[in-house]
Amino acid sequence: MIAFTAALATILAAAAPTLSHQATVDHAGTSYQLRYEPQLTTSAKTIGAHAGARPSTQRCRWTVVVHVERQIGQPGKAHALSHILPITRQFSGDLPGSCVGRATAIDAAQASKADAIRAHVAAVAGADRQTVLAEIDSARSLALN
Repeated sequence: MIAFTAALATILAAAAPTLSHQATVDHAGTSYQLRYEPQLTTSAKTIGAHAGARPSTQRCRWTVVVHVERQIGQPGKAHALSHILPITRQFSGDLPGSCVGRATAIDAAQASKADAIRAHVAAVAGADRQTVLAEIDSARSLALN
């Protein structure tokens, strides 16, 4: 599974800037930068049977779970509030045969979901505006006390 995660990260590395989502929000006279990064958890499991001389019914079931990490920061400042949002999305698929030795095929199948991952991150970001404003107000009130 570690090899699948590393290989998927390598394949998606070129698309990573486009998988993330950035926005700016102005609140109470201050501008904040928002960055939404997908956090991918990958797994693969061989299911089915392979019994001797009989045809194999094995298939490789792969799954990618997408969590979205939100960072709220101010331009030019190194510190940011970071939070993993509770909304997740799961993508899965099947490939014929065993998962053993199929890392490249599994990673290619998962990389084909890049557009759906990007759309999920953008949708989460769009639904998060009111929560962001509330967290900024909360952090500000704690800082002032």
